[in-house]
Amino acid sequence: MGNMMDLNDLGDLLSGGDRVLDGIQTTSDDACALAGKKFPGKPYCLVEDWVLIDLTPSPSQLIAFKAKSFSPTFLYARHVILDSKGRFQYGNWVRSTFEFYFEEPGWFLTKNTLYVLLGKGGRKTGPLSFYMDIH
Repeated sequence: MGNMMDLNDLGDLLSGGDRVLDGIQTTSDDACALAGKKFPGKPYCLVEDWVLIDLTPSPSQLIAFKAKSFSPTFLYARHVILDSKGRFQYGNWVRSTFEFYFEEPGWFLTKNTLYVLLGKGGRKTGPLSFYMDIH
């Protein structure tokens, strides 16, 4: 299988977090209103049961991330509550693209989407190859 992680490694990385983080503690309706005020016009997705995964790129890969104004971090959420554009269905899981901006508690912004992190979540570190291992 080459550099791909085995299923146990994937399961460990996607569960919980090495660090517990607080997301936004409010109702879905209030979270939608807050998202619209904080990032007007930006499509948003409310999620629960989430983990931020900080990847470990090589120095040259890190330079490439920074040149594009991204951080080597992505979001994996087990439960979509609401997607403002209907791209992700209620109850499905979602994996984001790379982080453009993150603000506690619970605002995770990619190039195209604001993810509103509801409730508690986690933060872990994993290999860069892991991003490609989850489809």
